[in-house]
Amino acid sequence: PAGEAGHLPPHLASQEKGDDRDTQGEETLESIFGDLLLEPGAPSRDEHDRKQNSSRARSRTAGLAAAAPIPGPDQEQEQDPAPSPNREPPETDDPSAGTGNASSAGSGDTSSAGDTFSPRNTSTPGNATSPKNGDNGDLSGAEDWEKGLLSADRAGTVRLIASDHELQEILDAELAYWRIFLHPSQKKLVTMKSLAPALIRGSAGTGKTVTALHRAVALVSRPDWDPSRKLLFTTFTTNLACDLASQLRLLCPADLLSRIEVSGIDAWVSRYLRKMAVDLQIVYPDQQIFRECWQEARSCFDDDALPGDSFCREEYLRVILPQGISGEREYLHAVRRGRGKSLSREGRRQLWPLFEELRVRLRRRGLITFEEACTLACTLIRENPWSHSVGAVVADETQDLSAQSLKLLSCLATPPESPDLPGG
Repeated sequence: PAGEAGHLPPHLASQEKGDDRDTQGEETLESIFGDLLLEPGAPSRDEHDRKQNSSRARSRTAGLAAAAPIPGPDQEQEQDPAPSPNREPPETDDPSAGTGNASSAGSGDTSSAGDTFSPRNTSTPGNATSPKNGDNGDLSGAEDWEKGLLSADRAGTVRLIASDHELQEILDAELAYWRIFLHPSQKKLVTMKSLAPALIRGSAGTGKTVTALHRAVALVSRPDWDPSRKLLFTTFTTNLACDLASQLRLLCPADLLSRIEVSGIDAWVSRYLRKMAVDLQIVYPDQQIFRECWQEARSCFDDDALPGDSFCREEYLRVILPQGISGEREYLHAVRRGRGKSLSREGRRQLWPLFEELRVRLRRRGLITFEEACTLACTLIRENPWSHSVGAVVADETQDLSAQSLKLLSCLATPPESPDLPGG
């Protein structure tokens, strides 16, 4: 992002001031050899300087293109649209232009005043330097680029900042409002009328979480939303859920916020099982009590009758739990892709009693694995469709959710009146 007025990024600041290691020597060589220091076939020093001045002039103009200020909670968002970070600036006819790349896409989650357009073949705004006194340069390329920014196909996405005061207002906008800013190009995902399941994919920083937040608010704002139901906004960690809740408080008033339940998936499952009078506590494989149960179950079998302990444990964690396998017959037909070592049906029959014994040891201590808890919750929901108040589900970071978690969310998102609830 472009820095404050009068400040350059560290790597450029060092270039402006000169590098103590090399600059002095270079200046001495230039004073002796002059144009001979240029690469073979390079233009003369005078021509090189003219092109440098032209590039600086274009860079100065590029620095004026910035995102519009973020509106406050009480202002209309459409009045000050932001630039589209995914669009490239128009081609320039400047013959002195090089072959540089356009600026990279901005972040939908943490958009900032640095979401600017860089003209092709010039320095980016973050690397811009102002011409020195008396350096006017050739502004023709910059003028063409400015006209391109204001062309009809960019209407509503780009705005030129004309004054330092206006630019400073953008830079001073609170980070909290930048984090919930929805780019106009993503608005269609928020306002779509379809209630069918949808998956939004994108690389890091493209605005998936912000789009999900706005979609949640849009759903509970619908006239046909049942106020007795809640939208479950979930993710895979409690800390991330807390962060999402704080962003939602900036997005919607209290009456709509009361319709949204933000919770980590593990915490929601625990509360639901308690509500359904299931007296079991979720345990995770990295906890000491789980390791104790594993060792107790393993000690019930002859070491020679089973593969190594590490193999057995990995088989349980990577095959049994992810697939929600609860019986020997299921295990015999289970897919073991990625395990690296084949296992015959007879080998599976020898292993299954170990997994069954582990389940017995866990239950004796009032414990249940998270994957088993999700499977149990799905079963209870199919038997009691009105046992929860979830009317819709929005999930963030779904790539980190287990298969059983996704089955549970699918089960929750299905209307209670549906004859066939998923999750089996």
